[in-house]
Order: sequence, then C-alpha cells, then structure tokens
Amino acid sequence: GQTIAQLYSNTSGGLIKIISPEQRLVVSRRTIYNQGLDEISAVSRDDLDEEIYFSWYDLASAGFSGDWIMVSNPNYTAANVDIIIAGTKRGSYTIAAGKTEPVVYAKLMGGPVEIKCTNALKIFASQRVLYNGTFNEVVGVPKKRLSTAVYFPWYDETANSGITSDFLLISNPADSEAKVDVYIGQTKKGSYTIAPHSAVAPRYTGSFGGLVKVLSVNQVPIFASQR
Repeated sequence: GQTIAQLYSNTSGGLIKIISPEQRLVVSRRTIYNQGLDEISAVSRDDLDEEIYFSWYDLASAGFSGDWIMVSNPNYTAANVDIIIAGTKRGSYTIAAGKTEPVVYAKLMGGPVEIKCTNALKIFASQRVLYNGTFNEVVGVPKKRLSTAVYFPWYDETANSGITSDFLLISNPADSEAKVDVYIGQTKKGSYTIAPHSAVAPRYTGSFGGLVKVLSVNQVPIFASQR
C-alpha cells in the first residue's frame, strides 16, 4: 500500500525495466519539461505485441520540433522491425536485446504508424512529441487492443473553452477499408470510409459533450486517438 518516487539525475537511455518477483505493481513515469508535466503509465508484459500502432506522425507542420518513435525490445535476442507510415515502409531496424531505438523522420507527416516485428518477437513503443515548447508522450496501441468500437469520455471544441482544436484521429491498419460512424452523446456526427493503412482526422467545431463513440460498422478492427 505504498508509493515510492525514484529519480536518476543526469541519466538518459532505455529501455527501463521494473521487475517485482512477488507482487503486482502500478507504475507511471512523470516528466517535467519547461513549465509542463507529462505522465504515462508503464507497459505491462501482457501488452507486449508483435505489432504496435500510433495514429499519426508529424514533423512537418508548424510548431512541431520533435517527433520520436521509441521502439523497445525487452527480449533476450535482437528484434527486426519495420516501420510503415500511411502505408509506406519508412525503414527497417535491428534492435539489440534490452535496448530502445529512437527513430525520427524529418519533414514527414501522416498516419497511421505501424511498427511490425518481422521475427515474431513481442515489443513495445512510445511516441515523444515536442510542440510549441510542450512535451507529450503516448504509448503505442498493441495489435491485440484493436477493436470495432473505441471510446473517449469527452469532446470540446467551443469558443469559450480555450481549446483551439480537437481532432479525432481514426486509423485503419487493416488490408481492407473500414466504414466508421462517430457519435458524440446520442448524436451521429459523421460517417467515414477509411482506406487500408490510412487515417482520417475529423473535428467538430462548436461541439461539446460525451461520451464519444467511434464504431466500425463493417467490423474491421480500428484504433483512435484524440489530439
């Protein structure tokens, strides 16, 4: 029933592995960057997978000064990994056992990002983004977590909220098209046909409320994020 906070000054690298031989743990990492705070939960062994996904990559738009894909191999042998963005293979990498490979693609924008381990090892990944002096990190979605229905608690792009944009990034990593409906509360806001290995980024200016439902009506597994 206790929490400890550990800090390692002047240390940079990965991957980070936390092992408890007897008890199940809840672990997060908090990062202070400039005047902002970012926190992510640790990835459990159960969420390792041969394929990991992110909705979007952007090192081309104004304000984005960094976008790193951090691919980690917690195994005892090297992992061979391909990275595909918006259906185009961008690189192949061999990641040594117990190491993390940071990958950057200058002046590139698009999605989804697909990370595939071609020698059948289970890996994980995160995405670190610098935008207008702020830092944000998200953990990738493992293939086993794809679904035909995904949800968000809330949507807000109203003039008095201070939120200047609220995008739903809906991604289809499958080899067939996905037909998707989006609801906010009980109101259907739009229907979209998403091509294979593509993403759409709808926004609903003036909308406010929840919950948000993203439904694949033709049962093709999808994933989504909210920016």
